[in-house]
Amino acid sequence: MAPEKAIQIGRLAVECGFFPLYEVENGRYNITVETPELRPIREYVEPQGRFKHLGPESLKSIEERIQREYRRLEAKVRMTREEV
Repeated sequence: MAPEKAIQIGRLAVECGFFPLYEVENGRYNITVETPELRPIREYVEPQGRFKHLGPESLKSIEERIQREYRRLEAKVRMTREEV
């Protein structure tokens, strides 16, 4: 894979919430690359041949879980900020 393509796919992974970038320091969560609106998961999986076996229902299920987990992460950020 070309380096430019790898960088693009890495960014898509973050922007769709598949790999959210966050840190936990002294028990406080912080999203280091905030994504106010997650991009569709298909934008991340379509350029990669290894995900060709995933159909529309699988992608929908994956996207729902990603959105649910991202909301949980955002809640952790809010909750730990309130403790300051």
